[in-house]
Amino acid sequence: MDKTRSHGGAFQWQKLSRACALVMTLCGLNAASQTPQVVSIEMFGDVFVRPSPAAASQAKILMYRAQALTPQSPANIYLNGQYHASLLKGGFSEFCVEPGRAAVNVVIDDANRQHSGKLEPGQSFEMPAGRIVYLRLREMVPGKPQVQYVTTSEAESEMAGTRRQIHTVSRAALVKDCLVAQAPAPVAPVVQAEPQKISMQADTLFEFGKAELRNSGYATLDKWIQQFNESYSTIDRVKVLGYTDAIGPNQLNALLSQRRADVVKDYLTTHGLKSKTGIEAEGRGSLDLAKTGCAIKPTPENKECHAPNRRVVMVITGSKK
Repeated sequence: MDKTRSHGGAFQWQKLSRACALVMTLCGLNAASQTPQVVSIEMFGDVFVRPSPAAASQAKILMYRAQALTPQSPANIYLNGQYHASLLKGGFSEFCVEPGRAAVNVVIDDANRQHSGKLEPGQSFEMPAGRIVYLRLREMVPGKPQVQYVTTSEAESEMAGTRRQIHTVSRAALVKDCLVAQAPAPVAPVVQAEPQKISMQADTLFEFGKAELRNSGYATLDKWIQQFNESYSTIDRVKVLGYTDAIGPNQLNALLSQRRADVVKDYLTTHGLKSKTGIEAEGRGSLDLAKTGCAIKPTPENKECHAPNRRVVMVITGSKK
């Protein structure tokens, strides 16, 4: 035998063996066992939890497929005609987009249709800035999915136990990385000031039994208007309460107290007292007497006893300087 040819054959055999080993390695075969290695693709990831708030410049979308009439067939999602994900039963997709309207189309088992579903117009949905939008995939008949808006409470109830779909990668240009929402600036608590009550003797403002301001009444009201405008930065509310004594019929007393309250209200309004919600007037007649024990016969003594009951009260609510 020719030794040269013998050694050359052995060399060629070694080269062929090494080449086969390389091919087996690239093909996922173990040279010793010659059995293929199993590659596992995870379909689902984390279980659904309540999402973090959406950033002010984005809309956060959660699409889910909790139920399915064709559970073995994937539901391909297209956003503006571009592939985003394939949802299986029990899966959801969470993503962010720029605010505006978007066409959403879902096709069941689109691979058998040569992925023609992306050519269909789909449904138009508003993606509002700074909001979380829940969209549910529902098959009313097998293979005919619809996309529906869902309230937060309903979606969170239906999504309990669903898991994030992770086996595909979105190719939709509409989908963006979710930004972190900025925490709102702390708001200082609003401290509501106690209303200020000013009680004025009606005898200073009006003649007995009348509702026309006297000279001393003009001066008294002018003084209070100036003082309120100087001491308050803003006046939120002013209420004028008119009271009478218990002398005379209740109906006439109620009418007189209302007329007096209206006169004071009109004077405050037309002479520079500004209130955000305006000025109210209410007549209370002889209710809430400031002084009790006085007789009700119209004698000078009883009129003098009842003087504290004839009054006009101004209640001011606002922020002082």
